[in-house]
Amino acid sequence: MKKNLISVLLILVFIFSSCSFRDAGVDTPVTLNDPETDPEDTYSVTETFRETDPMPSSDISTDVPATEPDQTEQTDPESLETEPPVPSGEFLPKAMMYHLIMETPYNSLEALFVRPSDFDSQLSYLTENGYGFMFADEWQIADRPTVILTFDDGYVDNYTDMFPILKKYGAKATVFLISEMVGTDGYLSVDQIVEMASSGLVSFQCHTAHHVDLSYQDESTMRSEFSTSISKIENWTGRPVRALAYPAGSYNDDVIRVAADYFSFCYTTKSPYSVTEYSNYNIPRYYIARDLTDASFIGYMQY
Repeated sequence: MKKNLISVLLILVFIFSSCSFRDAGVDTPVTLNDPETDPEDTYSVTETFRETDPMPSSDISTDVPATEPDQTEQTDPESLETEPPVPSGEFLPKAMMYHLIMETPYNSLEALFVRPSDFDSQLSYLTENGYGFMFADEWQIADRPTVILTFDDGYVDNYTDMFPILKKYGAKATVFLISEMVGTDGYLSVDQIVEMASSGLVSFQCHTAHHVDLSYQDESTMRSEFSTSISKIENWTGRPVRALAYPAGSYNDDVIRVAADYFSFCYTTKSPYSVTEYSNYNIPRYYIARDLTDASFIGYMQY
């Protein structure tokens, strides 16, 4: 009898212990996220992670990377956001930034010296393919592919080397003058400026009086730089100055605010690949360097 009672007690203890372990979660281990042994559990756990993990922020930047794409595979400028949007079937002018047209560089900045033969070839391509030409102060949406040829600083080769090629093709170009450098060694003279302006093929616009970094100037200095340059250029050419090229491409909100009192159009040194919104005061330009290939130049021209 005693043995039977002990057996019953042992059985009851065993049953009680088993129930307690299960309630405490100590049971046969289950391997989670094993797609081969338990695909349904894997799916449910994965979905839980998708719901509880933080979602990507809508503020993540979508700006074009600072590194430009390969120049032979150009991004269509029509696909860039513009301000205002470009109507279908119309064209944003393509502004091109040159400095010098000269066979042999005379300093270490060789990329600035585009060979005359290359410039001739570029104008030949543009005229043969029906591109129109605008001055920098004529920037507007066009009804056909159009280019704005710009030359910064006002070097003397713009008269000796660039101007004859321009006349050969009847093309237009804009020279952004540093007014206080006119008549000094290596720069255009007043007589050359007058002749070029009188041809109807060259417009002279502002690159400030002394080529100062506008971002570091106070308002008084900026206004002096603009008004001095404008007064001299208009006196030489007899034509209004309505466009500015920021020296070294440097500008900020204060510069734009002051420049808007003097100019209708302002040009940067930024590539169209890095500018997603256009306004009259941040017009980008394609940099035409000495060893730019024909394929790259043609790539810039594609719409």
